[in-house]
Amino acid sequence: SHVEDAIVTTRTKVFVSYAHEDETWRDTLRMVLRPQERKRLLEVWDDKRIRTGDDWHKSIDEALKTCR
Repeated sequence: SHVEDAIVTTRTKVFVSYAHEDETWRDTLRMVLRPQERKRLLEVWDDKRIRTGDDWHKSIDEALKTCR
């Protein structure tokens, strides 16, 4: 629908930066934000989206450029 399309294009993308020893905190934050993700109000990005073989510098740069 047009309403759903508008929501998807205006949702906020959140970039999560963390030290790997703080993964527990990242997981807690993801859990807290999950209801907003399910409603498609937020998109949360962290380094777990980087796949093996991806250019991680480019992936992070692109994610930072698209976050609001």
